[in-house]
Amino acid sequence: MSDYSSLQDWLQEQTANRILVTLGQVEEILHFGLPNTARLRSQWWENNATHHVQANAWLNVGFHTEQVNLQNQTLVFVRT
Repeated sequence: MSDYSSLQDWLQEQTANRILVTLGQVEEILHFGLPNTARLRSQWWENNATHHVQANAWLNVGFHTEQVNLQNQTLVFVRT
């Protein structure tokens, strides 16, 4: 089971096609703090499961990330 399975489960339960979340909300869903790179590098949120194991959490349930805004600490999950 992935460390990010709780995010995957949460996304799977959502009915909206676009979900704006803060990085703090993601941490609440995960029950642990994100690594520093998630707050400093937008590449951490790329939709590439080969190089970013955390991306499986959203890609496996039909979402991808958009509008990663590290200054505002927000991103959007979009149903594909």
